[in-house]
Amino acid sequence: LEAFDTPDAIMSWARALTYSQAPQSEAESKTSNATITPTMEPLASPQPWDLLSQEIANLPEHQCLHSQSHFSVYFARYDQIPKILLEIARLREDVFRELDEGSGHPSDTDRFDKIYTHLFVFDHQANQVLGAYRMGQTDSFESVDQLYLSQMFNFGPDFLNQKKPCLEMGRS
Repeated sequence: LEAFDTPDAIMSWARALTYSQAPQSEAESKTSNATITPTMEPLASPQPWDLLSQEIANLPEHQCLHSQSHFSVYFARYDQIPKILLEIARLREDVFRELDEGSGHPSDTDRFDKIYTHLFVFDHQANQVLGAYRMGQTDSFESVDQLYLSQMFNFGPDFLNQKKPCLEMGRS
């Protein structure tokens, strides 16, 4: 790592190294497009706070993991929080754009949002989502294709739950 002058150079090297693990055609497309900036569509509009608050009010009490002051941490599945998930995807795209990683779409979402569990912090005073993680519970997956990382790495069919169930966390 001493050979790199800047954190950006290290990040570019690490990204290229990660993409090189993908099947050849996929790795080529990611590295060849890495320097192309996508056209940025406007971000999606924020979700109305009253709809977000209603989804939270409908969650079972045990899905609130912790509350302090006006902040609460929850976990939920897509079907319980579709509006909150739209807001999380909008915020995700906004943050990724700040790091030149944005998709260019109004929000950052994919098929994994519907099968993963979402951990998120909600500010009840400001009526907004502050942050979120997406968690893949491997004991509920039927195949390695349900892991987000399976898009980048070639996992064998017996990769899941070798010793105990695991969580794949990402899309913060």
